[in-house]
Amino acid sequence: MKSWMVGLIMVSLLLVGLGGAEAQHKAGHEKQAAAAVLPEGEQRLVRRLSDFLDFPQEDIIALKERGLGWGDIEMSVLISRNASAPLETVVVEWETSGLQWPAIGQRFGIVDVEALKGERPQEAQESDPPLDANP
Repeated sequence: MKSWMVGLIMVSLLLVGLGGAEAQHKAGHEKQAAAAVLPEGEQRLVRRLSDFLDFPQEDIIALKERGLGWGDIEMSVLISRNASAPLETVVVEWETSGLQWPAIGQRFGIVDVEALKGERPQEAQESDPPLDANP
């Protein structure tokens, strides 16, 4: 292969790589902007739920924007994790079946969904709505 062709291929790959990095950078700013538009109380809930579930804040925000309540987010993540099922599969099953979380859990082989819930995070305050509140 001629050296000019190799050079052209290298430059093309470099430009494609830079475009990908720029897209990732832009996506990061969009996620930060989404978090910034949440009211302070909801930002606090997102942080608490993220810490409680060890789950990314931006994914919690995406589920909230999709229409899930705080308790629905908690249950979908817990069922997904404990059943080793993709989160999207669990959420779609809940959205389309009309079933409550105990029945969804059973469909994924979890007998007692309520047992998946742990203690509320230590820093939870009485003024904070419970994680299973669905505003």
